[in-house]
Amino acid sequence: MDIKELMVGDIVEYLDGDQPIPVVVVKIDGPSDVVCLKQKNGHKFNTTIEYLRPVCVTKSLLEHIGADCYDSFARIELGKYYVIYDYDGFVTICDDEDNVRKISHLNCDYVHKLQHAFSLCEIDITITLP
Repeated sequence: MDIKELMVGDIVEYLDGDQPIPVVVVKIDGPSDVVCLKQKNGHKFNTTIEYLRPVCVTKSLLEHIGADCYDSFARIELGKYYVIYDYDGFVTICDDEDNVRKISHLNCDYVHKLQHAFSLCEIDITITLP
């Protein structure tokens, strides 16, 4: 991962030895490559980018945030938007049922990228891991 890919609020994994721990980014110091993270239990700590890795989007995560999952894609209704996530990692965000106006079509194979796509479209959703 590159520190330039991260934003405050992103979900990533911290590698504690061989054990990945899900964490949320709370602060980024780009010049020094230091990231402040928060664990689910509230514990905060600093680390460098080399100890972080992205979290893959999974069907169970999509179901956890309210998606209807099908064989090759998932569909999430979020207010006036709906999101189609195909299991190859691409997300399409639309603002009407007829798929006439696509807002975004991005490669979002990792949770932090999906969070960025939602943020770009001003979709207010908090993603948590199952």
